[in-house]
Amino acid sequence: NEKEECKPDPKIHNKYKEIISTIPRRNGGWVVDLYQYEGFWCGAHDLRGILSVQDQFTPQPNDAILSSAPKSGTTWLKAPDSISTSLQAPYSPDWLMIVYLIWRYWSPSLESPERILFLKYEDLKNETVYWVKEIAQFIGYPFSLKEEEKFVVQKTINLCSFEKLSSLEVNTSGIIQVRAI
Repeated sequence: NEKEECKPDPKIHNKYKEIISTIPRRNGGWVVDLYQYEGFWCGAHDLRGILSVQDQFTPQPNDAILSSAPKSGTTWLKAPDSISTSLQAPYSPDWLMIVYLIWRYWSPSLESPERILFLKYEDLKNETVYWVKEIAQFIGYPFSLKEEEKFVVQKTINLCSFEKLSSLEVNTSGIIQVRAI
């Protein structure tokens, strides 16, 4: 059933909890402690996700990962072979293409333009059609001429609009349906 919640496996949960207990920790100044893992500081919740991905996810050469801050409006990229994440790029294989929406990635995007597509919010806002087409091209799914003639680019933009995304059930009820993959 697609609407079934994914129940965490207690053995895996305990395994990650044990690993996390051995990682350097400091007070994060807010509600959560921060843990230093592979050169980055992150909360326990994020760290469990990172450990889970490293332990259980096997990326394929044609996978593309869209990475951004949570709730930043990037949930439009949904396909069987794509993943939306808030994880850091260093946790991915070298060959994996990453669309990473964060300001400090300018230099790495110049060093590896085939792997990292650097977007500026202002450009995306002002030239939305152009950049949506660039993103599609970058991740290996360019819009065909036929799709462009049928306004698929504009329809994609409309599906990603603030109005559309803010009206989703998760944003009105606060409840998200988790589906097993």
